[in-house]
Amino acid sequence: MLTGLLVATLSLGAFAQEVKPKVAVTDLAYEEQVKDYIRVVDSTHNANTHSAGSYSNNTTSDYRNVEGTYTYVNQTELRKFVGDIKGDLKKSGLVDLIQGRPYSGDPDFDNINDIIARIDQGDFNGADYVLFGRVSDIQFSDNVMNIQHTNTYSKSLNLTVVAEFNLINTQTHEIKAAFTAMGEAKELKLVNSLDKKVTLDRAKLVSKVSKALGKDVTNQVVEQLTGKLPDDGYNPPVRHNVPADEPPTVIRRK
Repeated sequence: MLTGLLVATLSLGAFAQEVKPKVAVTDLAYEEQVKDYIRVVDSTHNANTHSAGSYSNNTTSDYRNVEGTYTYVNQTELRKFVGDIKGDLKKSGLVDLIQGRPYSGDPDFDNINDIIARIDQGDFNGADYVLFGRVSDIQFSDNVMNIQHTNTYSKSLNLTVVAEFNLINTQTHEIKAAFTAMGEAKELKLVNSLDKKVTLDRAKLVSKVSKALGKDVTNQVVEQLTGKLPDDGYNPPVRHNVPADEPPTVIRRK
């Protein structure tokens, strides 16, 4: 089982020949605060007329107008970013994948962040482990920048997705791996002032972010479970938008 991964003498190639653990990968849990405007108007009007030798008329009216803002937390799952995570995990040869039950969407029945309750109620039957991901930050920006002394400007779309992951044993609820992963990408075009309309490819941008996130997740899973560093070709994403270190440049005068 997966505990064999923690043996330092066991190589990834040797582990691939053993019985692979079955892992269910959840869609990324996402919460957002939603504000709705509400207005309630209630109006009543009563009129009573009596005649018994004399005339009497009683009229009452009541009018209420209540308005305000209703704030609540919307829980959902982002399904656009896990395909590449599953694909890269499968290609690693480390695990076999099974499909779990998606989040029901009913907050009274199912809390999207209570992964233990979802495991116990059978959402991931047949899985030895569940890789649970929760989005901690999404940043999307659409920028236009003039290029000085030209009639050209740059138009860019930027998307960054940061998510926290836990690999959880479905029997013991033990966390076997925990990490933060990030995917980011940019679409950029140089536009002439005479161009009437320029549309950047949002679908391509999402695809790039998904691939970057999948690669980061898979390499961190491999590193934490096998004790092996990722392949030399793996460059982890820069965290918190801090530029990567660069070697110093020495300028010498002739």
